[in-house]
Amino acid sequence: FYCLKPTSKEQGTGFGVPFEWDIDLLSGYSFAWLKNFSKKPSLDRYSGLDTPEILDIIKKQKYSAFLIMDWRYKSMWQAMKACRQTSTPLLVRGDSHLRIKGMLFKKIVKELTHRYLIRKFSTCLAVGTWSREYFLHYRARKVILSPHCVDNQYFSRETDKLKVDKGSLRKEWGIPADSFVFLFVGKFEHKKRPMDLLLATKKMAQKKNLNKPFHILMVGDGPLKNECKLFSDAELLQELEPDLRKLGFDIRPFGKNTFVIHGAASGVVPGEEVQTIEGLIEQYRHNT
Repeated sequence: FYCLKPTSKEQGTGFGVPFEWDIDLLSGYSFAWLKNFSKKPSLDRYSGLDTPEILDIIKKQKYSAFLIMDWRYKSMWQAMKACRQTSTPLLVRGDSHLRIKGMLFKKIVKELTHRYLIRKFSTCLAVGTWSREYFLHYRARKVILSPHCVDNQYFSRETDKLKVDKGSLRKEWGIPADSFVFLFVGKFEHKKRPMDLLLATKKMAQKKNLNKPFHILMVGDGPLKNECKLFSDAELLQELEPDLRKLGFDIRPFGKNTFVIHGAASGVVPGEEVQTIEGLIEQYRHNT
């Protein structure tokens, strides 16, 4: 049962850009869209999901068990209420853990509320070790390991298709055939730590631990994308600085990932110094 069909803009929350999934996520299993009566449908608030019909559905279908994926929304509590009224075993699956730093007051409140809440579930499905630790901490009655699933055959098939285009893909991205490639895939946010890869490869380059050229591919979007790009541009600019000086540019560092243009090469239109340097960086980045 689904409570909300998000728009491309809603799906892009946290990524910085709206997007649509390019593969079918609803084939191969039975599903139903519940009518959301919320005045402001959203995943950002408790009242954003309000689907009272789930009460009658659970009562009518008499399920052997019912699984919810969260307890942050009104819809989930409506399902929990129906399960309690019909004595339907209630399961919950989640990836919450105890390693998140937070306010002491909030932790104290959770110790009181969550110990009561978690005991309401017949079984808690943990996606991993930290998740299992979380449920056991709050005195779950039963915990079963339920890790995330990956369609390995699908990824294997897609990999085989792209192998024949490996050379052209590298050429398109300006990556030499002998270059080692580091890949980051995910949301550009603090908990995914995209900057760790950039900082680690910088340290590796300084220590010359990899005796061959390397490139970094970062796939995704999010609030830290600009910070990652600024860092990358700053590193390339430092590398290009001797050549830019020969061309007539006078560029000096000023703080973290910041440079001041004191002079530009002859022929550069006044006011277009930044765009010119950005263009040179992009050309260098793609080896064109």
